[in-house]
Amino acid sequence: MVESNKLLVRQRIDKLLDPGSPFLEFSPLAGYQLYGKEEVNSGGVVTGVGLIKGRFCMIVANDPSVKGYNCSYSEELTILFRCVNT
Repeated sequence: MVESNKLLVRQRIDKLLDPGSPFLEFSPLAGYQLYGKEEVNSGGVVTGVGLIKGRFCMIVANDPSVKGYNCSYSEELTILFRCVNT
């Protein structure tokens, strides 16, 4: 991602959040050892809560470094459905 001058998923989230505000990531270990030797960090999607313009916001960001925007992991779908139902 860096060689194509694109920001990594957590860098994009940092730019979105208020400067110096924390980010509580919900599921950094989702997908851990779930798909054999294939590594699926955070289930392919980063979710959490952070401050944007002084308000707490739910943040959902796809991680293209994991699978190239392809929603092909069941763990990612589970995470997304939980976020919608929160």
